[in-house]
Amino acid sequence: MKRVEPPVHKQTQVYEQLKQAILLAKFQPGEVLSIRALAASMGTSTMPVREAATRLITERALEALPNRGLRVPTLTAEEAQDIFRVRRVLEGMAAGLAADFITAREIVQLERCELELERAVGKRQLALAVECNLRFHLGICRASRSATIISVIEMLYLRYAPRTHRVMHLLPGPTASQVSFMHAHHGAIMDALRRADAEGARAAVDADYADAAGLELLDESAEGEHAVLGNRQRTSGLAKRSARNATLRSTKDKK
Repeated sequence: MKRVEPPVHKQTQVYEQLKQAILLAKFQPGEVLSIRALAASMGTSTMPVREAATRLITERALEALPNRGLRVPTLTAEEAQDIFRVRRVLEGMAAGLAADFITAREIVQLERCELELERAVGKRQLALAVECNLRFHLGICRASRSATIISVIEMLYLRYAPRTHRVMHLLPGPTASQVSFMHAHHGAIMDALRRADAEGARAAVDADYADAAGLELLDESAEGEHAVLGNRQRTSGLAKRSARNATLRSTKDKK
């Protein structure tokens, strides 16, 4: 955590820092957070941390413990799927709007984020990969210029973000295939944004979420390579089809 400095109100700074930390999956599901430790890391008293935490509890991004501590929520598979369904619709809509409003600078930022994501996956730096993936998707949402969509999506990400670590661990195949999996999906989204193709952007996001939802459906009690092999083969095939469809759309547009 960074030290809180004036002139911005301390509670606002603390809230934004905690919110961003949760959004970018800095905490694990079920992790217990100490209000005193958080306050010390930000160089502030416990009061603004408690006030910010109260707000985040209301937004269901944190849970209050009986000893006045905090805990990062642990979602059930059903809750995660429910959030996925809503995000799939809203982020598809956001991508469609982003195709109309996104700037060249924002596209460059997304490209850099995607490259960093692929490098992180390739090096098995999964914590960094999770953060880059979240930055990529949130960057697209913010490019929609819709304050309402951005607000709702951020609220959903606050609830779901810590669980993203689990999905990243279940990416299909060996490392090279995992990089290809990410590149195929995000590449299709970026191609549509560059062409200002709203429908293509919506379709690419939908395909990305369809495969991510497949990973979420895996039995959490299953362990080992054998438990996820069938899903890895299935999702690898879906990634290849996504890349092929993106190429076909691009060729069609050029004609």
